[in-house]
Amino acid sequence: MTTIGSNNWYYIGIALYRVPYPIPPLYEDTGNDYIHKLLIEEGVIDIDTTTIRARGREVVEDNKRLIEIY
Repeated sequence: MTTIGSNNWYYIGIALYRVPYPIPPLYEDTGNDYIHKLLIEEGVIDIDTTTIRARGREVVEDNKRLIEIY
């Protein structure tokens, strides 16, 4: 048994039983162009830099939650 295997049973499962790695979640883009398109898709009519920044912060927080879950 290797050093990694003796310390971590998950890696033993990967090596011996071909356990697949977990698939990482898809993170949303945080660029201004993407956020602008996202706001249009959501039906927001009054889009300015403040709206884009606020929605961008929400997307970043959503991505952080996905990272914590993963």
